[in-house]
Order: sequence, then structure tokens, then C-alpha cells
Amino acid sequence: MKKYDYFIDVSAYQAADLRGTCAAAGTNKTIIKVSEGTGWLSPVRQQQANSSEPVGYYHFARFGGNVAQAQAEANFFIRNLPNKKVRYLVCDYEDSPSSNKTANTNAVLAFMDVCKANGYEPIYYSYKPFTLANLDDYHRILAKYPNSLWIAAYANYSVMPTVDVAKASWFPSMDGIRWWQFTSSALQGGLDKNIVLLDDDATTTTTQSTQSLGGLPMEFTFQISGDKAHDPRTVYYANTSRGIYRGLTNIDEWKIIQHIYKDCTGRDMPHYKWDAGAPWYVRVIAGMQLKKI
Repeated sequence: MKKYDYFIDVSAYQAADLRGTCAAAGTNKTIIKVSEGTGWLSPVRQQQANSSEPVGYYHFARFGGNVAQAQAEANFFIRNLPNKKVRYLVCDYEDSPSSNKTANTNAVLAFMDVCKANGYEPIYYSYKPFTLANLDDYHRILAKYPNSLWIAAYANYSVMPTVDVAKASWFPSMDGIRWWQFTSSALQGGLDKNIVLLDDDATTTTTQSTQSLGGLPMEFTFQISGDKAHDPRTVYYANTSRGIYRGLTNIDEWKIIQHIYKDCTGRDMPHYKWDAGAPWYVRVIAGMQLKKI
């Protein structure tokens, strides 16, 4: 999947034949629930895989902080996968944690290790408050599996088929987010929908292409003083490859843009403070003919 692609995730609550659901959602890409604990299997997992384009499968974890149980659940999951090959296997960790945060993290990693040992790319799915409350440090997961987080955060439960990431104030600021589940209501009646923040080949820290102007990055933010056309208090976001810049509406929007940029490039987004007569300002705004939007 490529950056800003959409996909849906489904369980046994959805239809066995997903062709109608996918058509309504605007994407054939799916991640399908296969199992839960060591005793439940989705009876429609194979039919759902056959009627969509699965990119991964997920397991609802019940192992809490028990490493041996986590390994048993991972093996149960893998033994019962649909026969359509995928790249990603997901540990859905959002219920039944133990009171020991370190043990919980160790168990999650044990589950992911089994997935990796079987030739898959492991992904951790949850939501931010649960993760921060029940893992000792989610960066332990990222240290072993960079950019492996799939995080859910919804603005509300209104129908929301698409999202503008740069303007989404409810984005869950965390390091290492590969996918974001931005709604549970992509369709009337409910459907989880997700957006890709990192290309499939970005399994480790990557560097995006840049457009050079004396080494100037493709994306950056700036503030200007001494120019009547620009409020000195406003932070402006510029994208030189698209030839545009615009004022950000609030500090949260700036934080979201910075966070996504760092996830994608492994670097902090540059921020400049210029006087209207500064050579860099003249070269960028006038020389590159950036348009304010």
C-alpha cells in the first residue's frame, strides 16, 4: 500500500462476501479478523479473503501479560490463516491486560516475534490511551519493529468516508504510526476505515525525496515579520514540490504535520523565522513562486 491509500478492517460481523462492502467503501483492500484467544475463529475469514484484497489478518489478543499464552495465541492464529497470502499480521491488543505493564509489553513482543519468525511483518493495533496505560513503553515495540503501530482514534461517530490528515485535530500523536484507523463509521451502520501514513516499503526509518534549493527541504514551516501580507504570529506550512503554502489554523494542526513528517522521514520538519527582507524568504516565496492557498 502507498501513503494515503485507504483500507477497511472487518470481522465476522461483516458479510462473508465483501464485494458490496468494498464497493461502498471505495477500496478493495482489507485486514480481516481471523481469531481471538485460542478458541475462537471467524467462520467467514476465508470467504472474506476470497472476496477482497487482503493486505493483512488480525488476531484479538486475550493473553494479557502472559508470554507463553501470547505465543500460543500467535501459533493458533497462524495455523488458521486464510490461504490468500498477505504481508502483515496484526496483534489487536485492546482488552484484558494484566496489571504489570512490563509483562504486557513482553507478551505483545512475544506474539509479534512469532509472527516475524513465520515470515510476516508484525503490526501492533490499539488506541493511544489504552497503550499508554497498559504498556511500560511502546517505544520498546518500535525499537524492534520500527513504524509498526496501527492506532485507532475517532473524532466522533458521524459517517466519515475520507479524512484530510493535515487538518484532522484528533490524530493520535505517537511515534511510529504506520496506519491510522480514523473512523468506525465509514458507512452508515458502521465500518472501520483506515489511512496509510507510510508506504509498504517503509519498514525502517526512510527519507522522502526532496526538491533542492540550496538543500531546502520539500516541506517546512515558517513565520514572517515585517510583511503586511503575513501575520507574524501565524505559522505557515510550505510544500515546494506542489508550489503552495498556507497558514495553519492552530497549534494542533502544526503538531500533526510535524509528527507525520518525522514518522515519514526520521527527521524534524524545519521551521524558519524570517524577516521580510531575508534572502531565503525572497528566494523561496518569490523565486519559487509559491502560491498562498
